[in-house]
Parts: sequence; structure tokens; C-alpha cells
Amino acid sequence: MDTKFLIGKFVGELQTSQIFITRECLTFGTRAAVDSVLWNMVSRGLIIRLANGVFVRNDIGMKMPSLAEIIKAKARAHVRRAISHGADLALRFKLAPKPRRRVKNQKDKSTRDKGAVVACCAVIGDTTRFNTIYGRVEFRRTPARKFCLGEGKSSQVLAAWWASSCETKLERMINEHLSRLGKIEKKRFKEVGAWAPAWISDLLLDDPPRFSTQAPKTIHPRWSVESSGDPDFDPRVNEPAANYRVDFVA
Repeated sequence: MDTKFLIGKFVGELQTSQIFITRECLTFGTRAAVDSVLWNMVSRGLIIRLANGVFVRNDIGMKMPSLAEIIKAKARAHVRRAISHGADLALRFKLAPKPRRRVKNQKDKSTRDKGAVVACCAVIGDTTRFNTIYGRVEFRRTPARKFCLGEGKSSQVLAAWWASSCETKLERMINEHLSRLGKIEKKRFKEVGAWAPAWISDLLLDDPPRFSTQAPKTIHPRWSVESSGDPDFDPRVNEPAANYRVDFVA
């Protein structure tokens, strides 16, 4: 069976408005052959290119996938997980985000990237931009610690504080947030807060500090004992035993 037939059969069996990516078709032929078939299908109107490497079958009366669904598929194509960026979290909590820091050659790069960014997501990896049918999207490089705080539902406010310029009123905001939590939730929030920057975690300390309030060993979901169902997975580095030779001098 040729590549054109296999891809056509694959696309035909998809559900309405179901997104697929180029990589799902690479078992049907070479990359060049798959790209050629998909390009011809887009030209004939059989499928719609939502973004580079992201497609949907062009059915009559179909509901177009949302921007969030396209971003999720694009992140899946690059083995990434995209979440709300800290600046967006700050705006969600009605805070003013910090201005983005300029790095070397960033101004020249921004002039080459045409089109306004309609959505910005945090990813662990390099910063990239791509076009969609809704506009330009940016995957912005984010430190792993900030990413994991923004991924947790209860710790998103920590990531929002981290990304905002609220240092002057942070203590009042922390007290207001803690007042809305129960006893157990307050304790857990303070424990996770140990992974926030010092200018946040210092304000979350008990007065006086208590031994019962202990920071979790990690906030990475893959390294969490509770969320990891793999008993063979161990995030620790296992080094082989080293043999040392000692020469005694009389």
C-alpha cells in the first residue's frame, strides 16, 4: 500500500474535529512522502492546516478546534507540556506582571518575528514561536521550578506572585490568601511555598517555625512517589562502586 492510501485511510477514520499531527503519519512513509501527501490534501481542501504540522479533517459543518486544542497538539508534537505563562497567571489573579527582561540580541530577533503574539505559554525547553489560524503563539522558556508551581492548581498563586511586581503589598496578599484556606490547606500551601523564591517563602514561615511543617522533597509530578506508578523509577543518580588503590609507604 502506498503512502497516499494509508494517510487517506488514517484521516478518514478520525472523528469529526479531531486534530492530528504529522508525526502520527510517519509510519506510512518517508518524511518527504508524508509532507507531500499532506500538502496535496491541504491544497485540495480535504484537510485544514491549523499550524505547522497540525491538521484537522475538513468536514461539512464541523466545529473548528479552539486555540487551546491547537496549542496542546503542537506541544504534543514536540514532546512538551504547555501551561499558562506566569504573566498570564498574574493577570488572572489581577496582578501587574513584571516587564520582560531583555537579553542579548532579543531586539533584533523580535523585529524578524512578524505578527503579534495572541497567546504565550510556559514550557520547559527553548523559546519558540509558530503561526496558527488564530494568530501567532509563543512557547516561552520557563525554569522548571516556576513551571511546576504554575502547573499545580493550588500553587498557581505562587507562580503568579513570582511573575508579578507585587513585592510591596505581598505580605498583605499572603495573609488574605491564607485566611481563605482551611487548616490543612494552609499547612500544605506553606510547605509548597518553600519552593518559591526566598522573598515569598520567608513570608510564609510560621511564627515561630514548626517541625510539623516540612517542605515536600520535590514538586515535580514525575518524581513524586504518589503520582509515579513506576516502582522501578528512581530519580536519584546511581553511580557504580569505585575501586581505589592505596600504596603504603614504609
